[in-house]
Order: sequence, then structure tokens, then C-alpha cells
Amino acid sequence: MKGFFLSLRLGAVLLASACTSEYQPPAEADGEAIFQAACAECHTPLSDKTPEIYFALHPKNFNAGYISHKVYRGGLTMPKFPHIKGAKMRQLTEYVLSHSQKR
Repeated sequence: MKGFFLSLRLGAVLLASACTSEYQPPAEADGEAIFQAACAECHTPLSDKTPEIYFALHPKNFNAGYISHKVYRGGLTMPKFPHIKGAKMRQLTEYVLSHSQKR
């Protein structure tokens, strides 16, 4: 039984990590537009009191490198966004960091 649950969890991890978004940011999109189109469906404000704050990040993850890696590679339940690159990734990263708080 223990092996069954381990296999089930491993399958879920592999399935989630294989999920890729085909979203491609339009040329005119800024960080907010990219966030609204690609991220807002899953990432909502943390509370009604702080509607402009979407993320509570660990201090070691409060940096552009972490955010861009997470967006590009995805995560356990987050799809990867391989088409967000370069200037568009920097714009999205700046938007995410400016709408985050350290936990």
C-alpha cells in the first residue's frame, strides 16, 4: 500500500512537471499584462486587505533569478512558460517582485 501511494505521488509530480503553457506574450505586453494573462488565473491576491500583493516569498527567494527560473521551468503544480524570455521575463519578474512581500 505504501508503494502505491509513492507511485501515485511520483506520477503526479511527473505529470505536473511535464505541463507546459503555450502562452506567448504579445510585443506590446508589459509585466502586468503578462501576469494577468498567464498567472492571475492561479495567483490571486493574498487577502482583501492587500489586493495588490500576490506572493509571500521566503527572503532567499525574493529575487529576479528565483522568479524567472520558476516561471521558465515551472514547479510542482505550476506549468512552465518557456516562451516568456528576455525583456518580457524581466518585465514580469519586476511586476511579481513589486507585488510580493517577504514572509
